[in-house]
Amino acid sequence: MNAFAAFIYRQRWPTLVVTAVLLLASVVLLLRGGLLTGGTIRDLESEQAQRLTRDVLRHSPEVTFVALFQGERVAQAMQEALEPLRKHPAVLSVQTPEDAGPLLGAAMRNDQTHAAFALITLRGELKEALRAYPDVRQALHSQQAYITCTGRIPFLHDLDVTLGHDLLRAELLSLPLALLVLLLVFRTGAAAMLP
Repeated sequence: MNAFAAFIYRQRWPTLVVTAVLLLASVVLLLRGGLLTGGTIRDLESEQAQRLTRDVLRHSPEVTFVALFQGERVAQAMQEALEPLRKHPAVLSVQTPEDAGPLLGAAMRNDQTHAAFALITLRGELKEALRAYPDVRQALHSQQAYITCTGRIPFLHDLDVTLGHDLLRAELLSLPLALLVLLLVFRTGAAAMLP
């Protein structure tokens, strides 16, 4: 240990430069980092199917999410709630049971449970859609129906919010405990604050 400390002391300027470069690289990577996304395993049949779907639809199927409406007058509530989204700059398309035609439209609603769903497609790739989702979700509301959103975009958004909240709570709990342990080990406040 003494030999390592002596080496660091002799090479203090190069050590400081290397440390500063590594710190700068860490800051750049943190700033360039983004929202959480799932990994993709290439050349699977599902990946090939997504590629074909993207070619046919001319947009990624990952940027489409489902808005489920439940309420007594669900058809009217759905039309009223989705009208602002049809003009929203982040929304590429909105497909309701009425837009889908008689065959697909019948599968998109359940009259017995007073429920129906719409497909909402956002513009851009997954990261742009994730950034736009909170604003789109806030614009999607109804006084007559309960709305639940599901799909990859809502899931990743909610996961990001939950992890951010949990990480902050974990840091608030662990920091005082770590400081207490450091005080016990180093015996002085100045020494404990260095690590």
